Amino acid sequence: MYQVSICYLQENRIEENEHQAFIWYKSQQKKQVLMEHSCTKKLNPIPIINYPEIQKNEGTVNLPIKKPKKPKKIVYRVLGGEGIYNIDRRGCSAGFWVRFQTLELLVTAGHCPGNTTDPEKLDYYHLPWGGTYDFRLIGSMIIRFTQPVDRGFIIRNSTRISATPFITYGFGHEYSIAGTELPDTEGAIVCKSGYHSEVSCGTLFAIYGNLIHADGTSHDNVIIIEGMECVRGDSGGPAFTVDEFTSNVNLVGMVFGGIIENNIPYCFVHPVSAILLEGMEVITIYNTIT
Repeated sequence: MYQVSICYLQENRIEENEHQAFIWYKSQQKKQVLMEHSCTKKLNPIPIINYPEIQKNEGTVNLPIKKPKKPKKIVYRVLGGEGIYNIDRRGCSAGFWVRFQTLELLVTAGHCPGNTTDPEKLDYYHLPWGGTYDFRLIGSMIIRFTQPVDRGFIIRNSTRISATPFITYGFGHEYSIAGTELPDTEGAIVCKSGYHSEVSCGTLFAIYGNLIHADGTSHDNVIIIEGMECVRGDSGGPAFTVDEFTSNVNLVGMVFGGIIENNIPYCFVHPVSAILLEGMEVITIYNTIT
């Protein structure tokens, strides 16, 4: 079990104010929150991630120059928040699709495969909500880091799937990704979609904190969402805000961990800007290639 300190955060005070969320999110009152400037606050987390001992250093990434031929007929789509798994059935959640030149890659958490370097265990398959393990190939995780930003990229190398700008929030229901956003107001409502706990929402607790584990390892560029349930299997899922006028969503980032402190869940999210490598762009409803 990890002990975690949340450091480098400014003192914040959340005023009482009711916020109306969507779907499962209910109105709740904000409590006053005081965060210390030093690393003395110790939390007792229930981790949802097991970080590999073997880390890959960030550096120049050589990507393939070819993508699979465009299929004549799309058989199925992979949506943000649906499940993904490898041959060992180690599961995470699909995040969102990005484009790099002519390639399409699915973003998820880099820790999903664990310590493995076996290429077969880096192949990922699609598991929609309520689906079965029928090994519908998405592609291979060709890039992954676990620190300082926990992120992995699965290349679409199956012609049976489509890269889509959508996030699932229920059977047959989906949100359209219109763009990206980094909320700048404490208490702003942020939601996530994940395979295990599905959709839940919370309030922005802190921005760009540094998450330090008891073993001295840390994660940079962390957004902390209070009251949002994030459990094992939700890692990799998209975090987003909802436009109340259009019902489209703007991506905030990707879930990579969480804790429960004093019976209150806290979810850890990396922002989109920290996840993307140079030259990548998020696939949205406005830049989808048909």
